[in-house]
Amino acid sequence: MLLRGITNRLVPLAVVVSFVAMLLLPHAAFGSEVSKETVELIENAGGKEEYPDADALIILSKTDTDFNEDGTACSYDYGLTKVLTEAGIEKYAEKHLQYYRVYDTVQIKIARVIKQDGSVVDVPEDDINDISSAGAQYMNIYEPEARDKVIMFKNLEVGDCIEYHYLDSLFNPPMDGQFDGGDIFQTTEPILRKEMTVTGPKSRPLKYMIKNGEVDFEKKEEGDRIAYRWHAENVPKIVTEPAMPSLYEIAPLVIYTTVESWEEISRWWGGIAESKYEMSDELQAEVVSLTEGKTTRDEKVDAIYHFVAQKVRYMGLGTGKKKGFEPKPAAETYETKYGVCRDVAALMVAMLREADVDCEIVLTSAGSKVYEDVPYMGFNHAIVAINNDDGSYTYADPTVENSVDWLPAVEAEQQVLVCNAGGSTLADTPYSPAEDNMGHIKAVSNLSGPGLYTSEVSMTMHGFYDMALRS
Repeated sequence: MLLRGITNRLVPLAVVVSFVAMLLLPHAAFGSEVSKETVELIENAGGKEEYPDADALIILSKTDTDFNEDGTACSYDYGLTKVLTEAGIEKYAEKHLQYYRVYDTVQIKIARVIKQDGSVVDVPEDDINDISSAGAQYMNIYEPEARDKVIMFKNLEVGDCIEYHYLDSLFNPPMDGQFDGGDIFQTTEPILRKEMTVTGPKSRPLKYMIKNGEVDFEKKEEGDRIAYRWHAENVPKIVTEPAMPSLYEIAPLVIYTTVESWEEISRWWGGIAESKYEMSDELQAEVVSLTEGKTTRDEKVDAIYHFVAQKVRYMGLGTGKKKGFEPKPAAETYETKYGVCRDVAALMVAMLREADVDCEIVLTSAGSKVYEDVPYMGFNHAIVAINNDDGSYTYADPTVENSVDWLPAVEAEQQVLVCNAGGSTLADTPYSPAEDNMGHIKAVSNLSGPGLYTSEVSMTMHGFYDMALRS
């Protein structure tokens, strides 16, 4: 696992408080009194009659972000949502705000329930908890710096509104001197209005893109700064389907960045990983043992790949100054026999290079698309690229324990960034034909006179089906 950029909403965060951003919010003070503007928003929003298929109605979602020359930033997020059903109560009874403690902090300014009669119930401090990231723990990653700030809106009733305002402060940008982020403008509930404004110095203009639909956009120069504003109104809900793609592939999406090129990201992370490949005597001896008698490159790769995939357990802790991005030293991962994707990939690269196999570490995004239009940190996974004689790469994912192939078919046509000193641009893993991933099941059955039914079943699996059967 890598610290996620766009899908964890890397709309960063704060160092300096902007009073102007506070004034733009639809409430006048941080007390329990509701402003006239907020009351009007709620009264004019409508309810179950207007939105019969919705569990909740997002009345307003607003983000105002200021970033600085050095990549530090502050982001003010405001949300006002009306609950329409019992299912909506279950969905919105908790609000999770993810952050990474070595990079940013989160401060709750307002958290309250506005009842149907206009009364206000402020969320007490005891119902705002700071816990270890549940998502990371689910993936067997025990990282105390990955946090969830959880707001519990208790005693919600149908027709109530939840209102929150928080400040997210980025004091240590993961990629030094750079700033990126973005958000989707459609979700599984209807949205009356969504706004996102990002303001930064003219000396660091943003590259940006809009994918999967239209979002209104304006840009305005204000002295030595530029304000970029995206907004949308009356956005219908997305109806979910089984096995549907990530919302980032189907909802209108805005991504912005100060990074100049993919090559810059490639060199940056390649430099971080390069210092982790030093070998220990024990690790060198392991490589010699694994590759003894192996005469071809592929035989060496196969032996090392299966050793790493099957002997190194997927589990880990963040280490180093760039927690969430920085791999452990390869010798340490070998000694402990555990690590997350970046650790396992770095170990495999170190072992392959020791066996004279030319290779590089790779950033990718498991399960979601990375768009090539602008360079941004949209990655959540790390794998390995093996150099071929013709200049192409063969890819391997050593975190997949039961795969007979170096790269499972489920990772075909996935965006990858090979990370090295020269710098690479975004590319795709190869297409995996359906016929390479098929299963065949044959049953021969017999019904005897006394009513005994017997059946002999044989299964022949290839590719992804083989991995599924082994798992």
